[in-house]
Amino acid sequence: MISAHARREITHVKLEPTELAKRFTTFGLSADYAAFLAQLDTFLASGSEARTTNGVQEVTGREPRSLADFAAGHAHTWRDNQ
Repeated sequence: MISAHARREITHVKLEPTELAKRFTTFGLSADYAAFLAQLDTFLASGSEARTTNGVQEVTGREPRSLADFAAGHAHTWRDNQ
């Protein structure tokens, strides 16, 4: 969906937790915090947070948007030279 709006191919690259943690440390995070975030990613990927809530409505006071609306509204951020 994002690729279609960006007018270029965008892919997700799955990293193993150790590689993800290593990448986080290159952004300046401590090794412990990087490992913690990488572990969270593993939990999320396994579906631990796969549920629908009304959190967006509660926090923002607005109805949530679909991924399609989000992608259309932010397409310019993924387009090259625009």
